[in-house]
Amino acid sequence: LMLKQEYKELFPNVTNAGRNAANVVDACEFIAELIETGEWKPEFTTAAQTERGIYHAPCHLRAQGIGKTGFHLLKMIPQFEVTDADAGCCGISGSYGFKKDKYNIAMAVGNKLFTTIDESDAQYALTECGTCQVQIKHGIDKSKGHKVLHPISMLRQRVKI
Repeated sequence: LMLKQEYKELFPNVTNAGRNAANVVDACEFIAELIETGEWKPEFTTAAQTERGIYHAPCHLRAQGIGKTGFHLLKMIPQFEVTDADAGCCGISGSYGFKKDKYNIAMAVGNKLFTTIDESDAQYALTECGTCQVQIKHGIDKSKGHKVLHPISMLRQRVKI
């Protein structure tokens, strides 16, 4: 969604750049709005039992003031309970945590999030950021069996097609 903020700078010669930028929305925000307005009425599958997820808000969404659109969307799924990890940064910070000399720092920064996920009773850890997903998969205890997904992937699992 950096495009929303940087549209005018990237496309200075576009006549309607301001209007175009205002119409750029996050995918989770877009889908949630379709459901809320009734424009899309998804038919959800029935789960054998209620599933649980824990949501991590990526730093870039918080920095852009977008909020927790994925969390909001996940709350719309029947028989799915989601809690907000509210445990800070995953530590990866773009490519920062991939650097050999920054690895230990990145893991230390993400430790609170990893511990929060490990100690939860959730089957799923969910975040919109693919890089956060990589870091979470790497940092959590694999024996706990958490599946790490994008909120839209979780929605896709629960919508009848």
